[in-house]
Amino acid sequence: METALRVHKLNKHFANGKHALNDINLTVRKGEMVALIGASGSGKSTLMRHMAGLIAADG
Repeated sequence: METALRVHKLNKHFANGKHALNDINLTVRKGEMVALIGASGSGKSTLMRHMAGLIAADG
């Protein structure tokens, strides 16, 4: 099946030293439905902002 979205080894640190995302891997196939769940502060919004192109990953 065709890949619609792929995230590979994504890392994100913020200026305050917080490590929001640590080696995140995600593959979503065409036609697949995915839910993103987790505790408050676990990085859900940071991951979504990265996938939308609103923030950059660590270089």
